[in-house]
Order: sequence, then structure tokens, then C-alpha cells
Amino acid sequence: MKVTRRGFLISGAAIGGGLVLGISLWPDAPLKLTADEGEVILNGWVKINRDGTVQVVVPQCEMGQGVTTSLPMLLADELDADFADVGFEFAPVDGVYANTFMILGDAKNIPSFIRPMAVWAGGKIAQLMDVQATGGSTTIRQFYEPVRKAGAMARSILIEAAARRLAVPLNTLKTENGYVIHEASGEKISYGSLVDDAALIAPSNNIALKDPADFKLIGKPTPRLDIPEKVTGEAVFGMDVRLPDMLYAAISAVPTAGGMVESVDLSPLDGNPHVVKAVVKDGFVAVVATHYWYAKTALEGLDIKFSQVRDISSADLDELYDNALAEKEGHIHREDGDMEALLQMQGKWLEARYDVPFLAHSCLEPMNCTVHVQGEKCEIWTPTQSTGFSRTVASKVLDMEKDNITIHQTFVGGGFGRKIEMDALSQAVEVAREFDVPVQLIWSREEDTRHDVYRPKFAINMAAYLADDGSVLALKTKGTGQSPDEGFEARILGGELSEEPGPDASTVEGIDNTPYAFPHIWVNHVPQAEVIPVGFWRSVGHSNNGFFMESFMDEVAGAQGLDPFALRRQLLAHDERALKVLDVLEDVSKWRGAQSTIYKNQKSARGMALHYSFGSWVGQVADIVITDGVLRVEKVVVVVDCGKTVNPDTVRAQMESGVIYGLTAALYGDINIENGNVVESNFHDYEAVKLANSPAITTHIIADGHDIGGIGEPATPPIAPAVVNAIFAASGERIRKLPLKNSVLEIL
Repeated sequence: MKVTRRGFLISGAAIGGGLVLGISLWPDAPLKLTADEGEVILNGWVKINRDGTVQVVVPQCEMGQGVTTSLPMLLADELDADFADVGFEFAPVDGVYANTFMILGDAKNIPSFIRPMAVWAGGKIAQLMDVQATGGSTTIRQFYEPVRKAGAMARSILIEAAARRLAVPLNTLKTENGYVIHEASGEKISYGSLVDDAALIAPSNNIALKDPADFKLIGKPTPRLDIPEKVTGEAVFGMDVRLPDMLYAAISAVPTAGGMVESVDLSPLDGNPHVVKAVVKDGFVAVVATHYWYAKTALEGLDIKFSQVRDISSADLDELYDNALAEKEGHIHREDGDMEALLQMQGKWLEARYDVPFLAHSCLEPMNCTVHVQGEKCEIWTPTQSTGFSRTVASKVLDMEKDNITIHQTFVGGGFGRKIEMDALSQAVEVAREFDVPVQLIWSREEDTRHDVYRPKFAINMAAYLADDGSVLALKTKGTGQSPDEGFEARILGGELSEEPGPDASTVEGIDNTPYAFPHIWVNHVPQAEVIPVGFWRSVGHSNNGFFMESFMDEVAGAQGLDPFALRRQLLAHDERALKVLDVLEDVSKWRGAQSTIYKNQKSARGMALHYSFGSWVGQVADIVITDGVLRVEKVVVVVDCGKTVNPDTVRAQMESGVIYGLTAALYGDINIENGNVVESNFHDYEAVKLANSPAITTHIIADGHDIGGIGEPATPPIAPAVVNAIFAASGERIRKLPLKNSVLEIL
């Protein structure tokens, strides 16, 4: 079937006893969904088995954020299915499932990692059908209405099939828990028994969606569909893929960007009965064996020499950043008001310098990919954040038509932006093309840590002009750091990195678009040429700029003699949503009253932060205790307004996840460079928050029906400043450089 009209299009055809409906934003988008035995495809989003069970097609990856429950909830609610009979499967690569929110929305809403794609397309949106990607907290914002519409359309077809069978008017029928019910007689017909009849019915384009007052699932806490199989071990992550005759590959890649393999002595592999072959390329050496452990240990026995391209250290970078802030002009991203006019006013400048390091993603599941090249066809099993990009990159590596490449989406054991990258997939394809059986490539933890695509290192000078009447008249910032966008574009699309990179909006997001109302604002950023590969880390530029802004706002409040909540209310008087988040946060955290206490050798205090990102407001209050110079974060209270809520349980889980991820970075995250190479290698020297030192986290959700915001990323930016602000309240020590493990405090 071909979709032949632009916009949302509903088109049907009876194919093998099943009805196929395409719902697409793309012209000429072929639907590639297939049905298993006993299933009937009612549209591109739902398959109903003749036994009444329902399979919802999920176009996004599941990396812990709950989309394999939230999207089925949306569809099942409109379908009036019994959620106990609902399951899910991952979508094939198909333009129907493209994440168009990333490229068709307002420019400020486009996640930074997709902006290069819009430029690359040259305005030809149809070329971007492969943008089937998960990121930017876009899943629900993109698919809320299309998936609901698919459910409503399937329901309408089933009702019409029942009406024809019973020879009754449509308006005498209703649906409930997987049945069409004739209200007058009470006769019930299951969906499963109607699907073959439904295949003969052409659907209507005019389908009304439910009134939110009639929702039975949406907005209600609902157990996640993916949890049982994850608990039992049945879930298939990338590393769980097992295929007949499969081989395993371990890899050692050049440790310095731009380096090459100079030499390798393969003689230690001679006579090893478990090793099948070594694959040597310009950028890596891989050993392929009958088991991953055999491949890994054999690889470790090789003497590999790599060329040294860039001899640079963290100290060199610190100096480079200092010089950039002091001497380079940079790019002005925003300039409102008149800074010169401030000199005529009564007030003073408050200034501070902040720094954050490179950060690794530390996904619990390291990078991996399984590939089977069979002549002119290829199958790939991958824990990816983009099946579309996966197919595009594999096509380039193999010089093979995209339609001959099949991508199988697995569960993703942590993504955080790392698994939108295609480095492991490219390597796996390069290795597997030399075999006629499937090959699974797995990175060691050391390889994963030292060959990450890191969150950039940033430094920034912050300044605020404080009026004598207590108001804040101006914000002036100048920062410096590498561009995630430029590196991503070069890696995915090809091209050269620039020694003089241009502006990247992600480097200033959260500052140049701050909701705070400053009469005068000037935002400048000095781009840095790529030293080590950088990419998209959970919440992207908001992760560092949230820390800069909210720490500095605490300093401003102190300088003006204002409570932190009072300052923010002053700057957000125009924003009712923000004010409500502040009101609820102040109330549920019991902020009023004593903010710090000292008892013998123990100090306790609280800090707060508020940040807007990805369409959602998140406020946090962190309670800390410092005992004999040892810091413990005891409790975090979170208030979130993410607009319409699909599954409150998932919202709470993502708030907790975002807090832990951001707290890990704030306490421990620090990637260092020596002689051009990354120093850290594993969890012993790149630590994470563990259960023993995790704070208690309480989440309060404001659901006032506003436009849908994201939940996967917005909880990460506020936690570092909330903790740092609490440390200042407890000790008077203002910490402006992360991680905290490098400060005067020890961490419990």
C-alpha cells in the first residue's frame, strides 16, 4: 500500500484477510508492518489476534522511559480494549513512525541532535523518513494524537463490523473491554471475532476522539507492560540476542580521535581453538571467537600500537577555556535591552565563574550490535535510539540499498543520548561483512568509558546587574565549550569537523531562552573545536546551563537579601505555571522556617532549584547533611508540571531517574584527558550513586491540562544546583565547579 496524500491520511486495503491502515505525515510512505499467524492488522499501530489479544506497535525505543506502556495506553483507551489483553512490539523502519516533532515543530522545540538533519535535508522533509528516533523527550508530544486516532479508528471499524453482523444501527452499539455490545439486547461480540469482517470495511477519516473526562486509562497509574519480562529475564536487550551459529567480537579502537592502528602482532592468536579470525581496520582491531569471553581475553593478549594524533591534557583544556573567555569574541545568541544604559542606573554587577567537566553516559548496557550480512541483504539487531539512523549508516558502510537492510529493535539498557550514535553499529557491520554467520560485537566496560561521545566540558562567566530596589535588571553570560551538533552531523552524515566551528543553539539552551524576565539580557558563547568526541547527554545543554543559571540565581537572591523562592517569583511574575510549581514546591517541601541547623559536628540545610526544559517545569528541594566534612544528600522533593499526563507512575519513575542521573554527575562525574587519551575506565574511577547513598525522592505531579511536555530529561538539570545551593546554606561554601568529589567535601 502507498500513502498518496500529505498530512494525516487514513487509507485501507484488504490484504490477506487483514485491514491495513497507514497514518502518516509523509508522502508516499509504504507500510512495512507484517502479521504473525492468527493476527489481523487493523492499522499501522495495532494488530488484533483472533483470540482477542491486542498488539500495539511502538515506534520508539524502550530504554527505561516507559513508552512500551504509555503508547499502548493511549491506543487501548481509544480502542476500549481490556488492558490485560494488550501487548506491544517494536515498529519496523517506516516513514509512518517518523518522529516528526523533531523536525516540524518550532525551532526552539526541535531537540538539538536533530537540527543538523533539518539543515542536511535542504528543506526536503520527505528525505527524512528515516528519522525514526527516540530523544529530546518527544515521544508523547509526537505520538499522543496519532496513536489515539489509530485506536479510535480501529474501534469505529469494529463497531461497523458488528452493526452489519447484527443488522442494527451504529448508534445502538457501544464498546467496552474488548467487546462491541448491543445495548438493547445485551449481546456482546468480541473484537477477536470481528477482525476478519472489519478487514472488509473502508474506514472514515472523520473519527472523534474521546473526551478526556471519559478516559479509563490515560492519566491513571498503570503497571508497565515491560516490567514482568525484565524481572524474569525474558526481555531481549542487545546483548541478549542469540542466533544460530553466531560468533562474538571484542574490539579495541584507537584511543585518540583521528588516530590509526599502526601495527598489531596477531601471532598470539595462532593455535587458539576458540578464535575464528582477527579483523584489522584503520581505526580498530577486533577478535572474533566462539564466545565473547574467548574474544575478549584473546584481544587483551595482543600488542596493538596506535598512532598518537593529539597530545593534550585536561590542564591544557582549562587554559584554552580560560583564554577563550578572556580573549575571544564568540557568538551572540541573544541581545535584548541596552547594557550601556545600565551604567546610568543605580546598582551593581554580581559576577561568578562556573565550570563543568566532560561526562560519560555510563549506560549499564555497554555498546553492542549483532549483524548478519547475507549477500545483498543484511539483518541487524541493535539497542538503538534510532532504527532509522541505524539503517542509513549500515547502508553507507555496506553500499547496500536501504530496503535490503532489516533493523530489529531490542530493549535498550540505558541510552541517555549515547545510543543515538552509530559507532558500534558501524564497527559491527565492518566486522560481520567478513563472515557468513551472525556476529555480535560487544564493547568492554573500559572500551565503553574511554570511547564515549561525551557531554561537553563547559566554562561560563555569569553576571547580573542588581538594582538598589532589589530587582534584577540584567543577565550577561559568556560561555565556551564544544558543539554536540557539529560532531553528531559529522559522524552520522559525514563531513569534516571545523577548526572554527559555528554557533550551536544547544550550547546555550536554558539560558538564551530562559523564562526569567530580565529587562536586559546578553548571551554569548565561544565555540571550541572538537578535542574529544562530544554528543548528546541527558537533557543536553540544559544539563550544564541549568546548573549555571540556578546556582547563580541563588547567589543573586543572597546578594539582594531575598529568599530563593521570592527572587524567582519576582522574575517569573508573568508565568502562572511557573508560579504554581513554586507554590506547590514551597508547600510540599515545607520550605518555610529554619533553612539550616548546626548540631555539634553536623550541619544540615536545604537548597532549591527550578528549571524549564522540553516543555516541562521541574522544581526541586534537596536536603543535605554535612558530618565532619562528609556530604550526604538525604532527601529530594520534586514538583513537576509536564502538562497532560499519560501514566503518573512513569512520570514519577522518570523524575527519580533524572534526579539519580544528575546527582551522579554532580557528585562524581569527571572525564579527564592525559596525552590525548581518556583516563577513566570503569565504575571504580567513574562512580555512580548507589542504593546505599541514594536520597529519598518524593514526586508531586501538577496535571492542569497544559500542553504535553517531556519527562525523560527535565528532572536532571535542577538537582546539581539544588545540592550546591544547600551546601552553601549549610557551610557558606559556594561551589562553582563540578563534580563535588573534587571540592573541599567528601561524599558519603
